[in-house]
Amino acid sequence: MNGNDGEAFPAPPAGTPDEAPKETHDTQSPSEATPEGTTGEDLSQRRGERIRNRRKNMWQWPLLVVLLIAVVWTFGALFSRHLFLYHPTSLTEEELMEMVAANPRWSVDVTSFTVAENAGDKPQERSAVGLIRYGAPNAPWVLYFGGNAQSLANSRALLDSLLGDRPWGAAVWAYRGYDGTPGSPTERRLVADGLALARTLMHRQSVEPKRLVIVGQSLGSGVATQVAKGLAAEGEPAGALVLVSPFRSIPAVGNDHFFWPLGHTVPDKYDNMKHLPATESPVMIVHGTDDDVIPYRHGKALHEANTPRSEFVSVDGYGHNDVWSAPQLTNNVRQFIERHAYQREHE
Repeated sequence: MNGNDGEAFPAPPAGTPDEAPKETHDTQSPSEATPEGTTGEDLSQRRGERIRNRRKNMWQWPLLVVLLIAVVWTFGALFSRHLFLYHPTSLTEEELMEMVAANPRWSVDVTSFTVAENAGDKPQERSAVGLIRYGAPNAPWVLYFGGNAQSLANSRALLDSLLGDRPWGAAVWAYRGYDGTPGSPTERRLVADGLALARTLMHRQSVEPKRLVIVGQSLGSGVATQVAKGLAAEGEPAGALVLVSPFRSIPAVGNDHFFWPLGHTVPDKYDNMKHLPATESPVMIVHGTDDDVIPYRHGKALHEANTPRSEFVSVDGYGHNDVWSAPQLTNNVRQFIERHAYQREHE
């Protein structure tokens, strides 16, 4: 003990200098530091392989993203028509006959016609099941295209309410896949059928184009607009066009309800913004302010894009399925028809 309370550190052994240990350096060559039989050239090759593998893996994520987009697009194309767009109704022949028996103004009509879905296609024989209410000579005829879940029975009731006791004619045919009309619905098919049926009605009932009123509601607004456009392209524009709860386009509606890419996967576009300017007919656009299926702004946008040829009816407080129950709406539509399709014969 050297006068300290703690234990004394032992002195270094004699002859050993009191200094820090020296650092050691690895002086092995690369060939000595690698596993036996591995050369620097082998290591270089391995590093090159790792780099190439990383580069290959870099492409996997973009490919997975592209694959995911393709799957979503395919899903939309295959299933959106059934999940979102078309909801076929299924009235039987017996139900139709019972309905007209209770409403003697109406007759069941099964119309045959030929139609080519695409330009250059060979025309095919088709048929459609419909209802006709015959009108007085020289009176307007209303050709109606309904919504995506609207049966012939619903359409008949709506047309009876619209026409009332007026001696106008009215016709509605079921879409493909609906109420006994064979086939399955697509945009091209419904538009091609609608145009063929419009021509058939005009020919059989001697309806001049200026006396034809085309009315389309919801999905039917897309069919009606393109039928009116087709007649105008043939030099026979309809006397009037009425669109109730219409949309700008189906993708625009899809984007209102789903995330952005899914709306654009729907193969049937029904682009009213594109087609409406080419109809040439006076058009009335009706939209409920509380429509939660096709928002009010769709109808407003169509009207603003087609002013001054367009007349807009804002139905305050009404939605998508109850718009026709609004007071005065049927009178507004009747007056529009009388201004444009009824009195024009006296010009």
